[in-house]
Amino acid sequence: MKNTTLTLVSLILALVLAAPTVYAQSENSKGGDEIGKNVGSEWGFHLGSFLPNQIDGITEILPMWGMRYGVKTKRGFVEGGADFSKAMGTRFSSLSLSVRGDIPVQSLVGHVSLGLDLHQVIPPSSDHTTYLDGGHVGGGIMALIGTDVWFRTDMKFNVNPGTSLYIGFGFVFRF
Repeated sequence: MKNTTLTLVSLILALVLAAPTVYAQSENSKGGDEIGKNVGSEWGFHLGSFLPNQIDGITEILPMWGMRYGVKTKRGFVEGGADFSKAMGTRFSSLSLSVRGDIPVQSLVGHVSLGLDLHQVIPPSSDHTTYLDGGHVGGGIMALIGTDVWFRTDMKFNVNPGTSLYIGFGFVFRF
C-alpha cells in the first residue's frame, strides 16, 4: 500500500510540474499580444525552503509549498498567498497579502513586494496552536516560458514571529 501511495504522489507531482510546459506550447502556437499586456490576474504555485530564526520551538529548515493569486491594479499587483509546511514534527502555515511591483529588465521581470502575514505555528511534540501576525518584504525574478506562463523565483524576508527567510521557485499563469 505504501508503494502505491508513493507512486500516485510521484505521478501527481510529475503532472503538476509538466502542466506549465504543455500549456505554454499550446499557447505559443496560437500567437498573441505583447508580453505581459492585457493581464487581469494571475495564479501560481511554488516550492521552496523556509529558514526560521528566533521562532519558538522551530529550529530546522523546513520544506514549504504554496499557492498565490494576484489581481492587477494601475500600480502593480495585489497578491494573496498561502504557504504550508509539515515536516520534522512541525506544522507551519501562513496567509499573506502583498502589494507587488514589477520591473521589466530586457526579457526578464524583476519584482518587489511588501505585505502582511498571519502565521499558524505548531511546534514539534506539541498540540498547542499559536497564531501570530507579521510582515514581509520580498523580491525575485520572473522569466517568460510561454505566452501566459512564467517561471518565478522568490526571496521573502518575514518579520515577526522572529525573523525568517523563504527562498523558492514556481510557475505563474497569467489570465
